[in-house]
Amino acid sequence: YNAAEAEQAFKIVKMLNGNTLEIPVYWEQVEPKEGKFDFTALDELLASARRHEMKLILLRFASWKNVNMDYAPSWVKTDTKRFKRVKAENGKDVWDLSSHCKANAEADKKAFVALCKHLKAKDSAARTVIAVQIENEQGIIGSDRDYGTEAQAEFDSPVPAKLVAAMKKAGCGRIYDIWQKSGAKKSGTWPEMFGFEAGELMTAWSIASYVDSIAEAGKAAYDIVLYTNVWLMEQHGWVRAGESYPSGGGDFLLFFLILRSRTNYFLKYVNRKSGLGLARSKSIQIKKAEIVEKPVSVSSRLRSSYNSMFSGVEITLSEIYIPAKCALTPDKRIST
Repeated sequence: YNAAEAEQAFKIVKMLNGNTLEIPVYWEQVEPKEGKFDFTALDELLASARRHEMKLILLRFASWKNVNMDYAPSWVKTDTKRFKRVKAENGKDVWDLSSHCKANAEADKKAFVALCKHLKAKDSAARTVIAVQIENEQGIIGSDRDYGTEAQAEFDSPVPAKLVAAMKKAGCGRIYDIWQKSGAKKSGTWPEMFGFEAGELMTAWSIASYVDSIAEAGKAAYDIVLYTNVWLMEQHGWVRAGESYPSGGGDFLLFFLILRSRTNYFLKYVNRKSGLGLARSKSIQIKKAEIVEKPVSVSSRLRSSYNSMFSGVEITLSEIYIPAKCALTPDKRIST
């Protein structure tokens, strides 16, 4: 988008009596050269939002946007030896950055931390930006998993004990069922523990680790609500991870993010029933909400909890400020 398009968007939202605009920020625009950051476009957005008395939610397109790496900087795309891509089973590159490549994660992390530090310097008082989406629809299209050297090494390594413990504790759910059908081994490699679906589950775990590390670093730089979204799994007809839906995305990624998250900085949600037995209870609960005659302003840390790993999710938002005209009342439960 350009400044004129953004201005038009602000006007349309105001015409609809909206108070918040979701708008993208692009890694390639923010860091056109490695280590050289340009936040001109973001500063223009902040100025426009304040002029229109509106809030912003930034949709960050970085390592992933609709599964692909389209908005990674050119210096990342062109250096394939350093910034490795997903390798398909036939050895060809897929148009995805590998979540198993440490250089990819570190470059993305540095850019996100720079963005968070800039927001803290320019917006911590006004809080024009109320949330940031870290990535967009993570996963792989074009292969069921990454067959590169680093990925293969992880595939042949033991499944993390934390995941195994969580499955045992849950005692139900799609991931639990896959484990049971594969022999319910107490330990083992990904294929030993999960059989045919090992590649997708390993990919989801790897991507969750990648995104989680970026979020943790950003949160340390600036205390703001962070979230990510997912491309949900298909539920009809012939389905295969990496073909009809992104491998490593969807519900598996969602629940691995919940399992990995150490400081509860993710807003985790499912917007429809998955049909996979993963999330039986999906709700949002507003607690201690203060009703004020002001636009939405999120100034507190997001706290999240889950009822039972792989069988339910519950989100708790504490001390959220919402407009007086909003139908929500304190402690009201809303089904998603």
